[in-house]
Amino acid sequence: MKRFLPLIALSVLFAGCATGVARMKSDAPVTRYQAYLGEPVDHFTAFRLDGWEFAGHNQVVVWTGINEAYLLTVWDSCQDLDFAQNIGISSTGSTVHRLESIRVGRQRCPIESIRPIDIRQYKADSAAQREKK
Repeated sequence: MKRFLPLIALSVLFAGCATGVARMKSDAPVTRYQAYLGEPVDHFTAFRLDGWEFAGHNQVVVWTGINEAYLLTVWDSCQDLDFAQNIGISSTGSTVHRLESIRVGRQRCPIESIRPIDIRQYKADSAAQREKK
């Protein structure tokens, strides 16, 4: 049975996360994480969602743990994602499948693809880059 992860709780959680997200074009998350994207997967398990960040016109990065994140791409018909203050994500149990959806206000945006991000490697490379400076 499909259900939305506790939408009110996620909305409150994600609303807090969204306020700190800088939407700078030059350092967009999709560009920052491009080298660390894994192959598309059909689903991921999320016992909790720690936050999200806007990643581009039809993309968000969803954090499920301190070292676990996924790039979700939704259909182009999702018009309000660029301006979202909070989102909800549908799931089956604790699993988010491809073709579940992200809720933005009253709009449901079907998930087109899910790609894991190698956050540990991203952090290691970022730390090494800072040490060089």
